[in-house]
Amino acid sequence: MTCNFQVGQKVVCIENWHLNGRGYGDEIGPKKGEVYTIRDVGFLSPVDPEMVVVRLQEIRNQERPYRLCGTFEPCFDASQFRPVVQRKTSIEIFKTMLNPARERAFA
Repeated sequence: MTCNFQVGQKVVCIENWHLNGRGYGDEIGPKKGEVYTIRDVGFLSPVDPEMVVVRLQEIRNQERPYRLCGTFEPCFDASQFRPVVQRKTSIEIFKTMLNPARERAFA
């Protein structure tokens, strides 16, 4: 998978994260619809070294030993996020609303 995310970029979660009953049970994960800031991105997953994953500024889990893959801080599949699109704010429509409407003169 190619990934164009970079550290500091804002992303939105598109799918809730879960461990499917694995782990310690108190790990924190991203929630669908929430916006996060990337603090680390790359091939960081001890479970699947070919999967691009991210760590988030707003979520920090303790680094712990996991039975099948060693000691690490949980990370999140990059495909579960989309970039936040920053739209330039324009007030032109409001300026137009303030201008008086031109009245037509009928002859």
